[in-house]
Amino acid sequence: MSKLTTQRVRSPIVGSRFYAGALEALVHIKDGADVLLVREFDNRHDKNAVAVFAGKQQLGHVLAEVARTLAPLMDARGASEMLATFSCNSSGRATVAVNIERA
Repeated sequence: MSKLTTQRVRSPIVGSRFYAGALEALVHIKDGADVLLVREFDNRHDKNAVAVFAGKQQLGHVLAEVARTLAPLMDARGASEMLATFSCNSSGRATVAVNIERA
């Protein structure tokens, strides 16, 4: 019986300026709110792309370095979506965090 370990993965939300309404939406999201991470299988810039959504509003993406970790885990589990927790630090940098369980 293998023991599961949990790793907390964090990433700033990047690319918000490319999505209409994203910057305004980020101002209104409360710390600790759930956001959705969505695999973008057809993203031509990054085969591991993981987008961040609050409802129907795309907020941006997780960093490519983080997506390289998350995407294969999501794919292996057949999960195209995953819940994450939103936070914003004192300098206004929006981030997401998700717990990943591994055997």
